[in-house]
Amino acid sequence: MFLQSLVSHAQKKGREVHCALGGEVARGSDYAGAHALALTTMAALQALGFPQRVYKADDLGSLGVILAAQRDNPHAYSPITEIRPLITYDAQHGTELTRTAWAYSEYRENVKATATRLKVHENTVRQRLARVAELIGSDWQEARFLDVQLGLRIWSLSQPTDRS
Repeated sequence: MFLQSLVSHAQKKGREVHCALGGEVARGSDYAGAHALALTTMAALQALGFPQRVYKADDLGSLGVILAAQRDNPHAYSPITEIRPLITYDAQHGTELTRTAWAYSEYRENVKATATRLKVHENTVRQRLARVAELIGSDWQEARFLDVQLGLRIWSLSQPTDRS
């Protein structure tokens, strides 16, 4: 992709480039909407701390709106607070609980699919999920699951794209 190579080239030169795409423009009347969507996407990137990648509005989906609103009001609730204990634990212990919870939520709470994605044994996934429940509460898969899943999706946006 041309834009990604432009970003990579600028990074090699020590420059920061932030690129947000709003959507496809088929007619002149589409420009305003695409521009507004690109601005919302850029606001979301600012809330994430500007990961230097090319983002399309589709990459963020509804998270773009949540992140843009958070940028406009930094004291607003953020779903990332739901998983903060996981992020902190991973940083302190070198574990991958956040990544495991993310994969588990992305693969419809399927232990086997999660294990395959993470290239670990199913029992490892179960053990990690038990630890996740200890850290963020046993109800993380029930009533709070949407908030937790949003937090995990926000977290995943800030991760390198080449992680399997």
